[in-house]
Amino acid sequence: MEMVVDEAADGWRPRADYVRELEENSVVLGLDDIRDDELVCMLSEGDLDGDGALNQVEFFVFSCLG
Repeated sequence: MEMVVDEAADGWRPRADYVRELEENSVVLGLDDIRDDELVCMLSEGDLDGDGALNQVEFFVFSCLG
């Protein structure tokens, strides 16, 4: 499990605009037709502390366990 956590932590970088970044990568993620409001909702679910951004722990939960 520690290796999984370390790999996920390596992928985490602070992002200024998660919605824009997800929108740009939505085709790669298989989300071709997703709307901005759906992206915002998706990120809101991962934002456990409600600060409007994903910290390292939230990123791990969002990307690996979500």
